Order: sequence, then C-alpha cells, then structure tokens
Amino acid sequence: MTSKIELKVEYAKIVLPYFIKYSLLDKQSDIFRLIIKNEFLSNSDFIQLLISNSESIKILYAAAIKTDKDNFRHLLNEKREDFTDPAFDVQVVVSTRK
Repeated sequence: MTSKIELKVEYAKIVLPYFIKYSLLDKQSDIFRLIIKNEFLSNSDFIQLLISNSESIKILYAAAIKTDKDNFRHLLNEKREDFTDPAFDVQVVVSTRK
C-alpha cells in the first residue's frame, strides 16, 4: 500500500469488509495509519464494523508497527472513557496488551 491514500470513513466502511474477506490486508503493517485511521473512531458505524470483524482486526493489529499500535490503543482507551454505551468494549475490538 502507498502512504498517499486519502481515504474517507464512508469509503473505508465499504471497502474494509472486502479487504478482510479476501485477506487483502494480510502482511501489511500500515493498516492502522491508512485504512483503520484514528480519526474514523469517531464514527459509530465504523466502530461497529471493527467490532463485527474483531478477530480479523486483532490479527491486523498484531502485524501493525508499534507506533501505530500505540496510537490506536491510546485513542481507543480515550474513546472508552468518553463513550457512555455499555455495549462498547475496547477489548472486543482489539486486545490492548503489548
């Protein structure tokens, strides 16, 4: 993948399920910077997409570079503190253990 991708959350919600279904993101280390962007975590539909694909997201997270993991984990923890819906659980999306 190239770092020149400008992806909007609306498109990410459409393409991410296909990328996961056809394993197109495997062995990519920059997914959390290019496709699962921190700015997208403000979109409740995108969060639900991550939750519904949590097993695949955990695998992608494990392959991500450390700084992307740290940034993603930090933002998820912030969102968890701010989010009032008890159904939201960061642990469902991705294991935040190092």
